Amino acid sequence: MTRFTASTLAVLAVALVLTSQAHALPQPFSVGTSSGVGADSYVRLGNATTNFGNATGVVVKDSNAGSTTRIGYTRFDLSTVPGVVTDANLSLEVITNNQGGGGSTPQMHTVRFYGLPDGHPGEFWIEGNGGADDSPAGELVWNNAPANNPANETFTGDAIFLGQVSVPANATPDTLNFGSPTLDTFLNQDTTGSATIMIQRFGGNGGHNLVFASKEHGGSPEPTLSGLGEGGSTATIDTNIGLGADSWIQQGNATTNHGNNTSLVTKGGNASTTRKIYLRFDLADVDLANLATAGLDMTVITNNQGGGGSTPQNHTVEVFGLMDGDAGELWDESAITWNNAPANLGGNNLDTNAIPLGSFLVLNHSSPQNVLFSSDELLTFLQADTNGAATLILRRTAGGGSNLVFASGENTSNPGPALVLSTIAQVPEPATGALALLAVAGVVARRRRPAA
Repeated sequence: MTRFTASTLAVLAVALVLTSQAHALPQPFSVGTSSGVGADSYVRLGNATTNFGNATGVVVKDSNAGSTTRIGYTRFDLSTVPGVVTDANLSLEVITNNQGGGGSTPQMHTVRFYGLPDGHPGEFWIEGNGGADDSPAGELVWNNAPANNPANETFTGDAIFLGQVSVPANATPDTLNFGSPTLDTFLNQDTTGSATIMIQRFGGNGGHNLVFASKEHGGSPEPTLSGLGEGGSTATIDTNIGLGADSWIQQGNATTNHGNNTSLVTKGGNASTTRKIYLRFDLADVDLANLATAGLDMTVITNNQGGGGSTPQNHTVEVFGLMDGDAGELWDESAITWNNAPANLGGNNLDTNAIPLGSFLVLNHSSPQNVLFSSDELLTFLQADTNGAATLILRRTAGGGSNLVFASGENTSNPGPALVLSTIAQVPEPATGALALLAVAGVVARRRRPAA
């Protein structure tokens, strides 16, 4: 029988601690639109009942609500992808890029990407077989495409803006890659084993042609989603949990508290109308050491041009994190005002304890509108927390009298602010150091074995 000395047992104990803290290495994944429930197609305003499911290309075109407007739809099977996704990348093969009218000169385009919310009724849209006379109810067409606004070229509030990239004026074929922290967060919210990503060309170029290879193309790669995956889980923390809180402040009402409002207002207006939003989240139960992705999820409930006008506007909202340990970090939701809000300065300004974390776009879509913001800076800011509470400050960069309002935690009709956090799971897999210590322990034990 092997007998271990006290020193040997101590070495083993260290090894077991290292083992318990280890986790598996991220695993690469790659899924195309031909895998599982994957699919790809596009819809066209001028052929609102025509299905293009068997087309060899996914066509996108912005023609200012003209009949040639097209939007691309792709769906990916995530059932085999590990629980937490990082470094996701959507790859599209550009097979046509020219100025239209027979000209072959490539053009530069802006392409926007949107995600369909997890569990959306239209998430499992039917790709179909194509043809104007082959469009039974259910096959994807302009009139039934999920999150599509049939009347114009904007999406409904269901669509989650994931980001945008430029397509260079290169000869084809050419590969377009899109990835962002927001894409990672969006994929980590999945519970149905699938993710739909919509593709929109933005900014004009009229009749110019931009086409990506579909899975039916054969000669070029199909749309592909790839990245790294690792076992873990995703949780949502709202401002009603623990130390959570939300409110807004207004310079023109410097002593007024808005903590019990059902709305959160931000405005980059004049000295009287400027407003900022304050959010605090309780991180006490979050495994920050293994935090892999983080996103801020909010709901826009009002977006218009002000003065009674109802037309939605485009807005840029900047996000800041209040420095960990700031004296005002535990501000009182029922007492915060313009005059006592931490890191607040006159106008739209903030002091140096407000750390820039990035910005997001609120687009001119209908409300309520889902907004998801993620950035590497947000992730780093949360990982560095030491006291279980994190405050985010939001300010709108401009917009004059236009109205931009989000649902607060007190809103009973729409979801309030929430952090979507994904953490990597630890598994009982020995790390290299632990294995080495175990080997040393074995050598020590053998050397100290008494002679027979």
